[in-house]
Amino acid sequence: MTHEYPAHRENKLPERAIAWISRNLKLRKVEVYKRLCDEQLIDSRVHTYRQVYYWASKFSAQQYLTDVSNQLLSSLNFLKQGELVDEGYKVVLYLENDFVRALGFLTPFNSHIQKNDINEIVIDSTFKTNQEKFELFVVLKNCGGHCVLLAYLYVDTFTAPEDHLQDPRNRINSQVKVLKEFFLLLRSEGILPTFVLVDKDAGQIIAIQEAWSWMANIQLCLWHVEQAVDRKLKEKKYKSSQYTARKANEAQEQLDFIDASWIPERNEGVICSEENIREVLNMVKRHAILHPLIPINKETFLPQWKFITKVL
Repeated sequence: MTHEYPAHRENKLPERAIAWISRNLKLRKVEVYKRLCDEQLIDSRVHTYRQVYYWASKFSAQQYLTDVSNQLLSSLNFLKQGELVDEGYKVVLYLENDFVRALGFLTPFNSHIQKNDINEIVIDSTFKTNQEKFELFVVLKNCGGHCVLLAYLYVDTFTAPEDHLQDPRNRINSQVKVLKEFFLLLRSEGILPTFVLVDKDAGQIIAIQEAWSWMANIQLCLWHVEQAVDRKLKEKKYKSSQYTARKANEAQEQLDFIDASWIPERNEGVICSEENIREVLNMVKRHAILHPLIPINKETFLPQWKFITKVL
């Protein structure tokens, strides 16, 4: 009771500071706080960065959040704004049924790249990109060592009763079918790659093959291949091999340098030593960077079977 009572200080952001934030949403939030202090619209001894962040986030959300109950529909409405359409964003796929929710769109880069220059594309995906845990697929092109993003696809799949499959609205009812539909739409937009680089996901590979009519050459990502080989060679628990004598004979018919008498035996422990693993991985890398269409001498190309023999 002997201490002086602290003087009351109003810590709410002033109305003029809030109004300033609403007019300067393109600035970074850290820069917003600094500018507010420099222009003496707020007092750094009283007002905090969290207060500024709250108002900046609230005003920013109002720019793109058009439907609170449906984030996919909200994103669709945002992308269809005249300003973004004029910039070159184009929605090519919007789907919501009992099994699938998806949104795919092109970026403005497509209007700046000649379609006949798109010989190679890369397709990759990531998980849990937003609150609803959609999977995000991206299609990009390598331009002089720089990644140019051509298209995005958000996908989420559900489990529904089988009788719902009879509904025509549920024609696209799996991730593979969504990917195929999306890739077909990219094809209709003039994206006709000669090579497609992907990881080892079987669903993506099937969708690519069907969408581009088996015309595109699929190249597996070297990093994923090396990871798979390294993980397999370091396994300690024995797994029965699927490589039988029949498959060995079939392989020899295609490539005569294969020894059909070699069949894996049941082994316990590590399959390869560390030294042998490095040697195998080096072989895999050499195989990935060699190409039968690259001449080994002037106007001399390596035939496919010799190319494989040379790598091995």
